[in-house]
Amino acid sequence: MDQSPLDGKSRGLKIRAAGRVNTIGVSDRDLVDMLERMDARDTLMDGNLRRTFARWPFRHSSVMVRLSHPGGSEVDLRLACRNLSQGGIALLHSGYVYPGTPCTVFLPRLVGTAADVKGEVTRCIHRKGTLHELGVKFAKMINMSLFIDMNRSANFHLLEFVRPETVSGRMLLVEDCPLNTKIVRHYLRETKLAIHAVTSAAEGIAAVADGYDIILSDWSLPDMSGVKMLAAMRENGIQSPAIFITADPANAMKDGLADLPNVALLAKPLSQEQVLRAVAERVMKSKYRIGSDGPGTGGSMLFSSDMTHNMREQCELLTRAARENDIKAAISVCYMLVGAAAPLGYSHIGRLAASLVEAVAADQPRSAQMQIVKELARQASAAFGSRG
Repeated sequence: MDQSPLDGKSRGLKIRAAGRVNTIGVSDRDLVDMLERMDARDTLMDGNLRRTFARWPFRHSSVMVRLSHPGGSEVDLRLACRNLSQGGIALLHSGYVYPGTPCTVFLPRLVGTAADVKGEVTRCIHRKGTLHELGVKFAKMINMSLFIDMNRSANFHLLEFVRPETVSGRMLLVEDCPLNTKIVRHYLRETKLAIHAVTSAAEGIAAVADGYDIILSDWSLPDMSGVKMLAAMRENGIQSPAIFITADPANAMKDGLADLPNVALLAKPLSQEQVLRAVAERVMKSKYRIGSDGPGTGGSMLFSSDMTHNMREQCELLTRAARENDIKAAISVCYMLVGAAAPLGYSHIGRLAASLVEAVAADQPRSAQMQIVKELARQASAAFGSRG
């Protein structure tokens, strides 16, 4: 569902904290300062803790959360948010909440709407005074790209811990520096990746036709930029995920990196964990696409089931938008489909979603816009199915 808790109707008592941006009464600027101090302290305390999902700063001073108590009563609270991961969220509250309490987090999307994400409070830690930190585990994993702009972080990743032996496939490494090639091979030595290395963009364009699960390349190559190399590969129909390594992320973005699909950026200096996480995520997404026969067991199924759920959820939202003639809701889904459909092997759906965005921007007749919405809903449902 996509509704504001202020608009929806619920059974039982509903209580809201009025007059303050959040229950702890902290403004945006003060919240940032407080969270930075907490992050610094916790980094020292749990530096060796291994989590499945990486946590990323999600500095929202007011996120609506609905707590469900025994007997049917519900409490709507505006809570300050600390961080977000695929599997959960950390929130700050002025009181204690019992672990096991069911809740709904109305998570703000990048496009301005909110997703109601079901979950459960799994921990409540006393920080100081009346300040408590709530840990909420989501019932289903979320698509982080809907809530955090991954392109703004050169080192964005979803996994915090990767077992190297679970990473397999074929990698094309494009790197003109022999030392850097040795470093990458050393970092990935415990994986089961077969790495084929070339030293120029021209060699990379020629070699990629052999088929690779991932492309890892330096951004600055002797004969052309890595971005131009990848653009040529995309023109030739190569859709393998790509990762660029650079010491200058800003110039890489200016060079047109943001215009290419299914690409990521790693900023130097590199660490082994950083390279391993980035490669593992994209290899798994590339190998186990929706509609394919993924591995029968193991952690790699995480991405297949996660993407399947997310795409089916978007299909349901799109179908409802078509049924209710809701252009605004359809556009919200299209922003996600434009970037997500092609890497999953459904470029035609991505193009159709882009055509709707263009139709709305050009202020075309509403009837023409709705015609695209209905066709997009039909094709997306055929591709991704529905939950049953």
